[in-house]
Amino acid sequence: MNKRALAVIALCLSFAWVPNVSADSRPEWLSGNSKRFPSEFYLTGLGQSSSLVQANDAARAELGKTIRVSIKSDLASRQSVTAQKSGGKSSEQISSETMQRISSSSRVDLQGVDIAENWMDPNTKEHFSLAVLDRKKGEIGLQQEMGILEKDISALLGSSEQGDDVLARIGFMMQAREKLDRHIELNQYLRVVSMTNKGREAPISGADYGRELTALQNSIAISVVSEGEYKEDLEEQARGGLAKAGFKTDAGAGAMELKVAVKLEKPMKKEPWFWVRGSLTVSLIDKASGKQRGVHGWDLKSSATDSALAAQRAVTKAKEMLHNELGGVILGFADTKP
Repeated sequence: MNKRALAVIALCLSFAWVPNVSADSRPEWLSGNSKRFPSEFYLTGLGQSSSLVQANDAARAELGKTIRVSIKSDLASRQSVTAQKSGGKSSEQISSETMQRISSSSRVDLQGVDIAENWMDPNTKEHFSLAVLDRKKGEIGLQQEMGILEKDISALLGSSEQGDDVLARIGFMMQAREKLDRHIELNQYLRVVSMTNKGREAPISGADYGRELTALQNSIAISVVSEGEYKEDLEEQARGGLAKAGFKTDAGAGAMELKVAVKLEKPMKKEPWFWVRGSLTVSLIDKASGKQRGVHGWDLKSSATDSALAAQRAVTKAKEMLHNELGGVILGFADTKP
């Protein structure tokens, strides 16, 4: 037999020896159902990649995606039922920031997430990984963190009910809001992770929190003062911004005084435009003590083919900022240490 014939035979034998992976030899968890990790006790995610490390990461990401999808479905279902019972309006309030965190999170911060299985296809060399979350361990971790949050929320709400400094009391409420949002976020995870699919109530509902914060804001009377060429327009927009945020305005008799100032630099000409730069500044003064409770500034910049128009455009921007952003700025001034 010549060398050419031997080479052909060897080639044929090499093909014959390539292993053929049958459906029976593939791990059963690749189908999405695992006898070892039943869905009533575990949440799972399947990852696939040419790299083992990347397959592990993909499995964790898939588990996170599964949880987020379940959260959104559960929330939509509960809000729909609540809306039907309450005449078309849902009483459960979840901030858009909280829902954004749930929707965009790329990982699952839960105790008990492990890579439980790995397998490589001998033909394609593709790696497969199974991420597993033990529901019981995950629930324990969530319950512990939520318990701490509930104690903190209750303490902050208690502080918000005491003292004559209403702005400081609002500060306590703002701190409670951050922890309440976190509690609400964790509660969505708990309802999906828990084997009973039950959540845990916070010390205060979003609706009740909103009412209490509004009541505090309405108890502060803020007078607005400005000066200069744009005095009336600036004061009007500032009062509108305060009212929009829930604060009460009082012409001259308020316990707090908000000073509004716009400073514009001399227009600079760069053919064919005139450019105007400047600043908008607001400061909040406690009339009784004379203390400044907060100061905030914005940069202004505008242009036009006429210097007067460029200046007017800068003032228009300042008015828009006062109307749309002033409320949040005042809430940012709320401090527990006046």
